[in-house]
Amino acid sequence: MRKLFSIVLLASIFVIFTPLLIKAQQVNATDFKYDPTLDGLKQLDEAVQSIQSSNKQLLVFVGGNWCSWCMKLNRFIHENKTIDSLIKADYVVVKINYSKENKNPEALKRLGSPARFGFPVLAIVDERGTLLHIQDSGLLESGDGYDEKKIVSFLRNWTVKAVKGI
Repeated sequence: MRKLFSIVLLASIFVIFTPLLIKAQQVNATDFKYDPTLDGLKQLDEAVQSIQSSNKQLLVFVGGNWCSWCMKLNRFIHENKTIDSLIKADYVVVKINYSKENKNPEALKRLGSPARFGFPVLAIVDERGTLLHIQDSGLLESGDGYDEKKIVSFLRNWTVKAVKGI
């Protein structure tokens, strides 16, 4: 009887929690993706509207699913609690795809042609839609990965408070 109870209990736990784990994995996996079907210019316009009166800047990632360093940066940011918290507190993130399928030329033009720095490349845009800074992500690297101190410094230097001297 105990054995049957244990089996039923384990099966119930499996049935209840498996969908939750799968959903969590799907959400995390999609956070890393760039969507080549999206119009980058429209993404920028909508994001600028979303930060009006929010006291946040846009943090724009330009890259693609083909780019291993783009995926590495995304993973690093999401897995690092300090960086993830800074981004959530002070930025709205937009991921602009650059790939064979969609190079988003109008969006990249508005962002000051950041592809010249390679990929991934980051840009900071304010609530008026003004490009404030283009960041070569290579300067945020250390060895075979990214450097937490460099990224934290970059993020802190481009918050609304830092830029406006508040």
